[in-house]
Amino acid sequence: MNNADLEKLQKRLDEQENRIESICRENRLLKRLMIPLGIGCFVLIGSFLWGSQITIPNTFSGGTLITASQINANFSALVNESNAQDARISNLEKIRIHKPIPYASGSSDSSGTAFRSGSFTSMGGDLLEMTTASAFGYAGATLQIDVKLDGILQASLKRYANEGSSHKTLVSDYILINSVSAGTHSISLALVSGTRDQNAYSQVTILEIPNQ
Repeated sequence: MNNADLEKLQKRLDEQENRIESICRENRLLKRLMIPLGIGCFVLIGSFLWGSQITIPNTFSGGTLITASQINANFSALVNESNAQDARISNLEKIRIHKPIPYASGSSDSSGTAFRSGSFTSMGGDLLEMTTASAFGYAGATLQIDVKLDGILQASLKRYANEGSSHKTLVSDYILINSVSAGTHSISLALVSGTRDQNAYSQVTILEIPNQ
């Protein structure tokens, strides 16, 4: 490996560092999401974001005879790690945050029907769907809202109302959906029990981790 090769390697490392800094600046929302999600989110994306430590095959000390093959082997280890890091950064840059259903109220209170819906376009991969919603309940009633992807039930948000005439925030759910195909998908929230009015709010946020 000559000086020109070293300069190319240094340039690539500098570019990778700049890309990482750019991702950190632009993904403040991702950081906010990862804090409450904790370990689960790190496990979900960690497998392709972080690599192992670099192992240098040869170490040298003063007075040791060094061969060209040993030097090249050390530089090859650095180049291989740089290539692997480039792939991991590319995967990180593919992560997307969708808001198919933004924070807002819904007007329908008809049981069994979708009172809010939205769509998003996926690159294909795994989804972490985060849903929050509120509903109006009477004493001794269970409130329930179903979350559906392309019309298929993914989770149910529930809350029991002890007192009457009260709006309740239903227990939020984080739903992992594996291997979603590329293309446009629909998200809908359907009221199962309880009622809703203009003072009941909901939203859906999706963290998308595309196929590697």
